[in-house]
Amino acid sequence: MLKPLKRVLKKLRRRTPSAKVIWAQLAQSNCKAVMLDTPHGFFWTKPGDSAIGFSLFANGEFDYADFSRLQAAISSGTLKLPQDAIFLDVGANIGTHTIYAMNSGLFAQAVCFEPDPENFRFLSLNIKENGYGEKCHLLNMALGGAAGTAELELAADNFGDHRIRQSGQGTGVENRYDEEKRKTVSVRMETLDSALAELGIDPAKCFLHMDVQGFEPYVLQGAPKFLASCKTIFTEFWPYGMARTGGIESFRAQAEAQFTHFIDFGAGETNAHAISGLGDLFKTYAEGIGTTLLLTKK
Repeated sequence: MLKPLKRVLKKLRRRTPSAKVIWAQLAQSNCKAVMLDTPHGFFWTKPGDSAIGFSLFANGEFDYADFSRLQAAISSGTLKLPQDAIFLDVGANIGTHTIYAMNSGLFAQAVCFEPDPENFRFLSLNIKENGYGEKCHLLNMALGGAAGTAELELAADNFGDHRIRQSGQGTGVENRYDEEKRKTVSVRMETLDSALAELGIDPAKCFLHMDVQGFEPYVLQGAPKFLASCKTIFTEFWPYGMARTGGIESFRAQAEAQFTHFIDFGAGETNAHAISGLGDLFKTYAEGIGTTLLLTKK
């Protein structure tokens, strides 16, 4: 790994390249992995990852602003965590949010769910590298509405954009990312309720963070026991992704049935809106990559 890195640096020595240029050169070399020393800890990642990996390389963080708003909500009393709270990270990728959570001191344990074998390998390295191996359960699986297997579509250069392929998905939805052309890998799928039961974890002690590229409605379908006891959910909200999986109406129905308010963290908001306004949010974020929501019960 060091020899390819030295060759890249020698090639760039006589100029001042941008982070994007260096990252691209590393991806084109034989460098299989790099460890990045960031303000939030050490992260192993794969050169060529245009989203999470590049953001860690160029900025030292990925989506940390949203997590900061979560911490502020806890500090202000907007959000109250149970004693010895457990951070559930669904779609954990390489572990950025789990490490933020454990660094914060707000959580006693974490449970990470990541279906992609390559991401899971880096997740395991990062949790161990940052000293949280004994406090985290790492599960190489997807979560959905029922146990079984699923096909995971693999994005070519954004390793946070792998997606579970839903049967009959995307009917009548514009295909923006050539999803049907992606390679797939078969992955294990369980429900959140069954996974927590297998681990002997009380759902009432858990706080859920999920980012699963439009598959969030199906994660919730497999979590009725969890939803009955939880007070909040910290989730990606991406209407296009949910439209691709055919899950928009399911997500809206579950959110409106289980929660009373939402805060649009991605827009930098701190004020809570009535859950009845969620429908308008689907229109607001119909284009683009969506936002991050805190769903709450009051």
